[in-house]
Amino acid sequence: MTQRFIKKLGEPHAVTIQVELDEEQKVERDRLSRDLRNQLTALAEEKKLAMGAFGQRKKELEKSEAAARAASSTGTELVAVVVQDFLTADNEVVSVRMGSGEGVEEVVAKRTATEEELQEELFGGSEEDKPH
Repeated sequence: MTQRFIKKLGEPHAVTIQVELDEEQKVERDRLSRDLRNQLTALAEEKKLAMGAFGQRKKELEKSEAAARAASSTGTELVAVVVQDFLTADNEVVSVRMGSGEGVEEVVAKRTATEEELQEELFGGSEEDKPH
């Protein structure tokens, strides 16, 4: 039966139709679906890692912001320095800043010595440690 068209309407356009698959096409679609499922699983894991890194980065930025705000409002700032502890004759432990470069000892903290610190040998050991 030949159909005779009278008039063309509009422009060509895409539509979706249903077609029957043969056995080879079904096997191929099954393989494709498994591959896509594996990719989705991998993508979910990738998202977890990315979100973890994002969260860590956000925390670090928030911590830096808080420190900058505190420094700006108080006019002081906490900085990490290298110190050496010394026991004084007054049974105090003083922490002296190392590497200030000016030759001046800068005491950054003082506290009372603990019992263990007071029991330590001042000059490198006891009589038992020295050779006879």
